[in-house]
Amino acid sequence: MSTISVILPDNSTRELEEGATIADCAAAIGSGLAKAAIAAGADIIIGTHPHVLQPIEVISGEQGNDTLVLYSLGNFVSAQDVNSRMLGGMAKWTLVYEPQTKAVSVEDVRFEPTVMFFDAAGKDVQVWPLSQYDDTLAARHLLSQQGEDMSKRYFTDLCREIMGGMMEEEDEDVRAKSDRI
Repeated sequence: MSTISVILPDNSTRELEEGATIADCAAAIGSGLAKAAIAAGADIIIGTHPHVLQPIEVISGEQGNDTLVLYSLGNFVSAQDVNSRMLGGMAKWTLVYEPQTKAVSVEDVRFEPTVMFFDAAGKDVQVWPLSQYDDTLAARHLLSQQGEDMSKRYFTDLCREIMGGMMEEEDEDVRAKSDRI
């Protein structure tokens, strides 16, 4: 089952379980529970457990509220055997509270793609920011030795494909745009 973490207007967190692993978390987010959380004014929804990176977007609620939705950050540490499941990421944002209006907004949303690395012996296990991952590491990766494409270009292209308009490049690096929500 997928777990959906929801940050509500009072900054409390709730976890909702639904969906399936290695599936589109958007279906779970679009379900009744997540729709109810957005309608209730949830500021952030984080989907987890599908084992693959999925998009980040903003969904506007019927009351005019904007909810940051992170469908899935993929795997951070894993020993799975498919290259697409080696791509994950770390997200951060600033949650701003305006005491006069009691409004909450999400600012400075950032996403840093990561690549899970492990060598053939299983003794060198590391999580690399995609910006620091290179083809020397790719050649040493166990999955590369088993015929999977583990190149930096593969992960950069896959990340762009998944993140769509959220992606921009800075000095050969892949990062998410920083927008006020």
